[in-house]
Amino acid sequence: GRANQSIKISEHPGDKSDKKQSQSNGDNKQIELDIALAQRMQAEEEMKWLGGGRNARGKNESNDAYLRMAMRELADDYPVPTLYVQDREELDELVMVDSESIGADAMYLPRYTLSDFSVYNEDGFLTSLELLPLGDDVEADIEIFISGVMKEENEDDFTEGGISFTTPKNSSSGAGSAADEVEVPAQGIKIFSSEIRQVMINVFADMIFVSVRTMAATYKLVKPAQKYAGWFDTFVKVARLSVKTLGLVTAESRPSKISFDNVVRHLKSLDKFDDCFISKKEEKIERYLTVHGQVILSQLCSHPKEAVKKCALVSQVKGKMAACRHSKLYLSTKGQFARKSRNPMRHRTQSKPKQMRATTTKGVFHIWQSHFLSDPYLNAKEEEAANGDNNDIVDLFENEEAENLEDFGAELLLGMTAPQEKKQWWSDKIGNHGEKLAFTKWVGRPTASDSGTFHE
Repeated sequence: GRANQSIKISEHPGDKSDKKQSQSNGDNKQIELDIALAQRMQAEEEMKWLGGGRNARGKNESNDAYLRMAMRELADDYPVPTLYVQDREELDELVMVDSESIGADAMYLPRYTLSDFSVYNEDGFLTSLELLPLGDDVEADIEIFISGVMKEENEDDFTEGGISFTTPKNSSSGAGSAADEVEVPAQGIKIFSSEIRQVMINVFADMIFVSVRTMAATYKLVKPAQKYAGWFDTFVKVARLSVKTLGLVTAESRPSKISFDNVVRHLKSLDKFDDCFISKKEEKIERYLTVHGQVILSQLCSHPKEAVKKCALVSQVKGKMAACRHSKLYLSTKGQFARKSRNPMRHRTQSKPKQMRATTTKGVFHIWQSHFLSDPYLNAKEEEAANGDNNDIVDLFENEEAENLEDFGAELLLGMTAPQEKKQWWSDKIGNHGEKLAFTKWVGRPTASDSGTFHE
């Protein structure tokens, strides 16, 4: 059998078994070298994306950068920032939405509408939506939040929250007339959001729809709060201006025909009552188009035609924006992960004081009882006197518990609203010298000179 067989080691180096063993060893070494080379190349690629290769990418990355204007450049077109103040209790959106949807892709997030909304920064001051990225996969460099009344989106009415290209005359809807209306509290649950990651401007059916996306949901903005209406009206005006600019470009047979100067001249010729009117001075129009250029670029670059995306106007607006104070935001290659909300409303409590429970002592209770004793208790005393009970009238309440104080207070208020009248009764209690005690009572609203006393 095989158990009796022995292992024989070949003494000749040219034996076939030695050749097979050396060949297998060489294959293993080659595999190890291939693995080491692949790991080194992977490490080099990761270092490039972590920042080491930014200069190597050169002009391509510079052109892909998202230019976010500084608030100092936009300040002239917006109201003075004020502190956002809660008008009622607000709930965290992370508690209201499904926990499984938090951090999901944008297409899988639940959709809601937001009314009576206000947008503010991490310090709690009102701010503009233009400071947020308008494109996908661009990480914001500042934290901005929104509060408002959340409701389920009405899928049957797709025009809900739509803003017309032009402000309707005598219209009660739309952002253009929000500042002039009397504010009516919206019905629903008021929430405060996590940080806003993207602002979306969608145009269809001759209407503009503005939405914001957080890590928990997507909200269609319906109507701003009265204090935020001025901020949102400016943003809507810029959105209308971007739609008009896109119309000028697409109306030409060759989109490259429209230049920055052509747009400036067209806006200068508008009537002062037009929703897109800026000024009759070209310098002001150029400044307005430049500082709000990212909204215009978002409409041009999202057009399906490549000729519109690469028209001369796009490069001219980017060049003028680069000369202003701005920040560069780059595409996120690793995605955006859910993180803890740092909304300032989370730690801000309402300043409304809590009501303190009324308290009393036995001595104070007996004093007020003797001065403002109501008729039901007097009737009870008279019945006891008729039955021969010699207990003092004050003893009627000695065994009353604390929950009866509210009934006594209600009867006291009823007695104080009656006309002033003086009554006197004789007590069954005998004094120290054998005489009866008289009890005097004022019925009705007392004055400083009126008081009830015991007479001997």
